[in-house]
Amino acid sequence: MKSKSSQQGISLVEVLVALGIGLFLIAGLIQLFISSRQAYKLQDAYSRVQENGRIALDFIMQDARNSDFLACLRGNKNTKLFIQTYPYSQNKGESFADYRNDTSINTKFKLTLGVSGVDNSTDTTVRVGTDSIIFGGINGIGIPLNEKAEDINDDLQFQDARISVAKDLSNLSIKKGNLAIIGDCNTMDIFQVTDTKFIKKGVFSVLHYPFASSSSYDLIAQIYPFYSMRYYIDKAFNYVNSNPYYSLYREAKNDLNTTGTGANKPVEIVEGIEDMQILYGEDTDADQVPNYYVPLYQLNKNLDGTYNTENVISIRINLLVASTEMNVLSGNTKLTYNNIEKSYTDGRVRREYSATIAIRNRLTDRSAK
Repeated sequence: MKSKSSQQGISLVEVLVALGIGLFLIAGLIQLFISSRQAYKLQDAYSRVQENGRIALDFIMQDARNSDFLACLRGNKNTKLFIQTYPYSQNKGESFADYRNDTSINTKFKLTLGVSGVDNSTDTTVRVGTDSIIFGGINGIGIPLNEKAEDINDDLQFQDARISVAKDLSNLSIKKGNLAIIGDCNTMDIFQVTDTKFIKKGVFSVLHYPFASSSSYDLIAQIYPFYSMRYYIDKAFNYVNSNPYYSLYREAKNDLNTTGTGANKPVEIVEGIEDMQILYGEDTDADQVPNYYVPLYQLNKNLDGTYNTENVISIRINLLVASTEMNVLSGNTKLTYNNIEKSYTDGRVRREYSATIAIRNRLTDRSAK
């Protein structure tokens, strides 16, 4: 007679022990996943903050180094400037140095040659308490006259090999409504272009409002596009009350339009820029070395109330950059920015980025002044 084979199962205690071990291992894996995710989130935030800080400084540095470029007009103290812009005509004819900070042309359009700015802005169109800065000068390569301009109230003709047919005019940097500069190293007129017209292959004309100056120009004269570039801090395009953050904006001002299709629109170039503070390096003894760095309000004022930046040969930019995501860090965080320690509770990663930038076009003729 054969005996039945013994069959055995697992007891309830063994099941509970196995479940406990399994849950323990799963909990460990979940914790490892959460820790890895948080580490990745933190590393990503640091990387983005570093990248945004570098890109923001690169944009500002490029325009700062190009500012105040006025070709041969830059080194001539006797250059006379005239403004011909409708309806803001100014028959100044004043010296280059006196004109640089004269912004009476239009309170909305601050005509800047070189560098200017606003310190601790109270303007609600930007983030209150931040600085803004404007760079200006010639942008691009000059286009020579095609024929002598005996009467500059006539249309001005220029030669450019890039112009073959009328539609090529759209590729020029000189456009309707833009501000332009014409000069021959002795006289410079800043005027507003009313239109451009194709004459023949390689030749086009620039139309403009009547000039206030009585200058005439030989073939040595060239026309240049004028530009003025403003940097400032404002609410980010994706700003919401549940996630408030700020961005660096760049606004090109190369005409006098403030509304309509021809108006210059600000461009949000870098997210996460919370603050910008600027110091101006002033050279008071013409040795091409700043004697000190001070905020804008500590510079001397011109007669029209603007700050005199004529002797500013470098600037020092301090940016406060924050991550666009909240709650990356836990608890309160502290950071010293602009020599002031602040405490934050939103969990953002923050870093300060600084750069000292020379206004290179002012370093070539300081000793001649």
